[in-house]
Amino acid sequence: MADLPAWLRRLSLRHLEILLAIRRTGSLSRAAAVMASTQPGLSKWLRELEDDLGAPLFERTTRRLAPTATGEAVLRHAERVMGEAERTRAEIHALQQGGLGWVQLGVLPGLAPVLVPPALRWLRERNLGIHVRLRESTLDVLLPQLREHRMDLLVARLDRVARNAGLPTHTLFAEDVAVLASASHRLQGRARLRWSDVAAEPWVLPVAGSPMRDTLDNAFAQAGLATPPPLLESASPLTNRVMALEAGCLFLTSRHIAGTLEADGALRRLPLRFAGVPTDVGVMWASTTLSPQQRHVVAALEAAAVSLRG
Repeated sequence: MADLPAWLRRLSLRHLEILLAIRRTGSLSRAAAVMASTQPGLSKWLRELEDDLGAPLFERTTRRLAPTATGEAVLRHAERVMGEAERTRAEIHALQQGGLGWVQLGVLPGLAPVLVPPALRWLRERNLGIHVRLRESTLDVLLPQLREHRMDLLVARLDRVARNAGLPTHTLFAEDVAVLASASHRLQGRARLRWSDVAAEPWVLPVAGSPMRDTLDNAFAQAGLATPPPLLESASPLTNRVMALEAGCLFLTSRHIAGTLEADGALRRLPLRFAGVPTDVGVMWASTTLSPQQRHVVAALEAAAVSLRG
């Protein structure tokens, strides 16, 4: 702490809020209004901070103020600090109410339905007073938020991108995949299908860059085929189901989600073979140590994963 520069020591949480407000509004006057300040006072403070840094934090474009590269770096850490401050407030409030506090949990959409409900049931049965705030999105959205400590834990497929992130991981189970189609689809009933048989079919593809998309791209590539152009890109099992029933689309999903979607008989798997799967699914975190409530959530996810193994 002794080596911190003077300008950094002078920064308060309110100053970080001001910087974030400038980026959000793109205007000193609007940021001043949001923060109940004055534009001249805010402008003077920002100019002094930039002088201390020796670099501008914002530059004026044709319509608004936009962060410079230095500004983006400062704002990234401002978001992290404000996120930590909010979690501290929520955790203290929970402790005052007799609980252990909040855990911010990120989950890929295809994994949430099979892991989150049984994990929350495990927590509730033990009456631990832990509250979970869930964020569902793709890995490219959630992983940066985990790095910036805007969430505590992330459940994801541990593919090359996830493993190369350099973060601690704990494997939960190995996940197979399946292609689903309407039970009335013309390809149903075939004992075996080749990838060339489905290349001309309408597809709902996983989001580009996601582990599931990589799996499907690899399957077509190994068959010497290009991945079909998508009618839609989606990570939502519910949306994919509707597209299969209403538009005759095929879509890729996990084996466990496939079992849930097939339960009413409206969808069925197609007999397509994949190489290089299953893929491990696990939980990731960015902190050097886990808090007691975070450890309990990891234990809950581990308990939920037991029935998904094998």
